[in-house]
Amino acid sequence: MDRPDLLLDAPPRQPWARFQRTGDVVLTLGAGPLAGINRTVQSLLEGRPARATHAMLVVAPGLYLDAGPRTGVALVPAERYLVGPTGAAAGRRRRLAAVFRHPAPEELDRLGPELVRAVQEMLGQRYNFALFLKPERAPEADRSAFCCELVVKLFERLGLSLVPGRRPASVLPETLAAALEARGWPEVTALYRRGLAAAGPARG
Repeated sequence: MDRPDLLLDAPPRQPWARFQRTGDVVLTLGAGPLAGINRTVQSLLEGRPARATHAMLVVAPGLYLDAGPRTGVALVPAERYLVGPTGAAAGRRRRLAAVFRHPAPEELDRLGPELVRAVQEMLGQRYNFALFLKPERAPEADRSAFCCELVVKLFERLGLSLVPGRRPASVLPETLAAALEARGWPEVTALYRRGLAAAGPARG
């Protein structure tokens, strides 16, 4: 999927349309020792136990906007990137940690054209390997992002600040989770667990 302009006219995709909405922030937990180190560092920096090591954004039911070391900023069909609904099931690359939904999702629906433009502007950007150590740059000169940084930047382009007072490159998964909770974003993790379980095993 490399045509985000098609999102506006795409018919609802099942089974994703049953439980996903545009703007959902999906937090996942990786496996292995690096994930453990990631969570420990976040817990120390944020002063609370970290639940997640990665974040991505639902731009349409069945389609994520993601930033990864191998792909940079890309659109990922949900069929190719399922996360475990309840744990580290065989063949699943990450475990679902938490999902947060905008308290007024119909407002995001009205921002459809602006969302598409923001996605188009960000697709193909490099992955930010420097993470929160990246030097601060003007928005027009900043052409890299890691997962949470990407989510925060996209919402800023829609005129919505998720983590006031923090530059996007300093936002970690637990930073984002705490900010969304504080801003009244409801957690819909249980809805996703049921939906992902019904969607079936990951492909590839």
